[in-house]
Amino acid sequence: MEKNLKERVKSGLFSYGLMLGYADPLIVEMAAYAGFDFIRIDCEHEMIDISAVKNMVMTANHLNLPVIVRLSTLDDITRLLDFGVSGVMVPSVNGKEQAIEAVNLVKYGPIGARGMSGSARYLKYGETKLNPEEANERTLLVIQIETKEALNNINEILSVDGIDMVATGRGDLSQSLGYIGQPTHPKVIEAEDYVITQTLKYGKIPNLLANTPERVSELKQKGVYCYSIGRDTAIIYKALKNHISLYK
Repeated sequence: MEKNLKERVKSGLFSYGLMLGYADPLIVEMAAYAGFDFIRIDCEHEMIDISAVKNMVMTANHLNLPVIVRLSTLDDITRLLDFGVSGVMVPSVNGKEQAIEAVNLVKYGPIGARGMSGSARYLKYGETKLNPEEANERTLLVIQIETKEALNNINEILSVDGIDMVATGRGDLSQSLGYIGQPTHPKVIEAEDYVITQTLKYGKIPNLLANTPERVSELKQKGVYCYSIGRDTAIIYKALKNHISLYK
């Protein structure tokens, strides 16, 4: 139903995503027309309920725009995947057991144990035959490494088969490492660079937040091809503030 983001990145194409905190399909539509390569709906930090996600996912599907949903719990993974999301992002994965739990919900056997439904929306209500191998390859599991504990366990975590992409969370990393509120502290950047190195070592794809073109350039030199380059609410607020400043 949508372009394959993993194939795009693996083929060497740089991919730029928009984080969504505003629950409106119009933002999804704008992102697609503007040229973003994927979107990430944030259900961890934003007040976005499942009914709003439904409409946003439908819009993304019809526009061939890959859509990842970041969750605060694992409860909704099965129905989100069956409905047609490209993948899910699981925050604060601190150990191997958490990684295995996420894989079991996202991937079909023999990799995981995702529940099967032959009439799911992503299968066009049964028009398309379920192909577990193809679904496992297409469906993205993105995990976030954002604590000192996760850094200490990173090799065990990344050894788990079924993880496709790895993100960080520099805000939470700064807190966990003792540099609270300093996401650009050299030690936090050093930790993020370590995550990148280990992610590539295990053959997985880094998917990182990069707020400036300069940071994107730095990450490109480190072998990163997939970025989230802004949040809709922040972009809209900045645009509004700049616009009113022309008149006041």
